[in-house]
Amino acid sequence: MKRLRIDLTEELYARVADLARAERTTREKVILDAIQAYVPNRRVAAGAADAFGLWSGQASATRAYIESIRSEWGDEAI
Repeated sequence: MKRLRIDLTEELYARVADLARAERTTREKVILDAIQAYVPNRRVAAGAADAFGLWSGQASATRAYIESIRSEWGDEAI
């Protein structure tokens, strides 16, 4: 396990300490639980570098291909 030093406001520190006392655990455990609940629900935003080569696996990116995809939408989408 890695260590991480963080700075908390006085108010946040007091809230973490209150939770730890109420749950009869450590402040570190309260913070670790909070991070473990937060991180899985977050995604790293895709950057521009992730978009390069996006079409490289496609057979064709020509106008004909684009029009064939659009034809699936029907006339109401035009």
